[in-house]
Amino acid sequence: MKWLICTFQINWHCIFWCLSTQFILAITLLRTEWGVYIMDWIAGCVKAFMENGYKSSEFLFGKSSDHRIVMKSLPLLFLVNSFLAILYHFGLMQIVLKCIGKALSSTLETTPPESLSVAANLFLGGTQATLVIKPYLNTMSISELFALVVGCFSSVSGVVFGIYINFGAPAKHLLTASIMSAPASFAIAKLLVPETKPNRDSDWENTKLDITKYKNILDATGRGALEVMGVFTSIVVNLYVFYALLQFLNSVLIWSGERIGIENLSFQLVVSYLLMPLPVFMGVDIQDCRSIAKLIGYKLVGSNSLSFIKLGKLRENKELSFNFSPSFQERSTAIATYAMCGFSNFSSIGIMLGTLYVLIPKRNGILVKIICKAMIAGNIACYLTACIAGKAIVCR
Repeated sequence: MKWLICTFQINWHCIFWCLSTQFILAITLLRTEWGVYIMDWIAGCVKAFMENGYKSSEFLFGKSSDHRIVMKSLPLLFLVNSFLAILYHFGLMQIVLKCIGKALSSTLETTPPESLSVAANLFLGGTQATLVIKPYLNTMSISELFALVVGCFSSVSGVVFGIYINFGAPAKHLLTASIMSAPASFAIAKLLVPETKPNRDSDWENTKLDITKYKNILDATGRGALEVMGVFTSIVVNLYVFYALLQFLNSVLIWSGERIGIENLSFQLVVSYLLMPLPVFMGVDIQDCRSIAKLIGYKLVGSNSLSFIKLGKLRENKELSFNFSPSFQERSTAIATYAMCGFSNFSSIGIMLGTLYVLIPKRNGILVKIICKAMIAGNIACYLTACIAGKAIVCR
């Protein structure tokens, strides 16, 4: 009976346009010549911008590739966030966020706060996107809060965009996945937790962004770089811990497998069979399904960074333990990028809860109830995007 009531409360107009928008974006960006050209051009601009960061890393740390992740890839965080801070200082980012938020709100019938939070996720991390709508957190409905958290889980921010490209993710598809994740997150969020409060406020004129103000361009440049120091540390620590635990788990599984007659038993082997149906439904070529399933498993129980590093090694045909096909399909790589383009994993639950506990301590009970559901919804949104993109890539 409760399920039937929730069905009547679902805003089917929102769901229809979320899915329609995803299909339109997939067809436009992946099948039309001008759409592909635009995405290639933007990806080229991003790579050219990143080259400045690589030159800085080479100046500070030298040309050695022994510590490429920490010394070359991760420092891009400081450059990108410093650049975004400069855009904030001149008011350009506020205009962009409001334009994207208004487009989402008018098309999908979502409210300004949740629309702004999803728009901010295209450029910022989940924590920063939440801070943007800080004045509205205490008055947001459960459905709006859920949409906010799902949006954070189902997308990667522009701040880490350059890092994942350097790890080996295809720039064009990573950018397309970030764009398509917005309607996908709303579709899943509004299906699982429909809005029950009628006549929600949609006044954009009085909508305010709670954004850090900088004194001048020098202040924006310096503070913008320092603001992501915590993100830098978090990525390094998570990579270190999860990879070490993965190696420990594999050691235990190999030892156990030898005693029960199973050779080379490992976490990768178990995950490749458990999650194999997912890449099959997404349209991955059958010979690559187990490899993609491993990547999804790394992202789910580990971190995005670890899964994209493994993806880069797959593309370079260097990770022999993956047992990849001799000609690892570029299409399979693209679909994997869509499936992994989100922070929906167990480690991100703690980060999201820690942020929201501080900002809205009076609503901790609600947050505990929705956080795991939101993480699952974020994964479903990523897989939905991968399925739609996979079909569009097939038709090219």
